[in-house]
Amino acid sequence: YYYYQTIPGINYEETMIRVHQKSLQLGLPFHYYQLDSWWYYKGIDNGVKNWTVRPDIFPSGMKHVSMELGRPL
Repeated sequence: YYYYQTIPGINYEETMIRVHQKSLQLGLPFHYYQLDSWWYYKGIDNGVKNWTVRPDIFPSGMKHVSMELGRPL
């Protein structure tokens, strides 16, 4: 759901955390979260420029999000 679509007014980091919290409330057994091509810097023809986490996507860092979700990313 969060793929290229955040909750209006918040970033991807907080969107993922809120989606996870809601999944727990609903009893949805999420075990994985897919991080596709929206979190890293892109270069020529939208290819990978580098695998560095963009601070506008995960301001607190990917490790923080992983810890909040209780899942590896």
